Amino acid sequence: MRKMTEQRLTPVWFLLHGDDIVLTAEKIGFKSRSLTRYGQFTLRADEDRLP
Repeated sequence: MRKMTEQRLTPVWFLLHGDDIVLTAEKIGFKSRSLTRYGQFTLRADEDRLP
């Protein structure tokens, strides 16, 4: 089991709403607990087109 401070790469659905990024996660899940506890994340987005 990983420590809570270790980074993880996990997919999330997100939406760009003006200048805001809206993330979706279960209220009681690991992602929500980590965001609530540490208040930071890294976002990587891929485009839906071939290079």
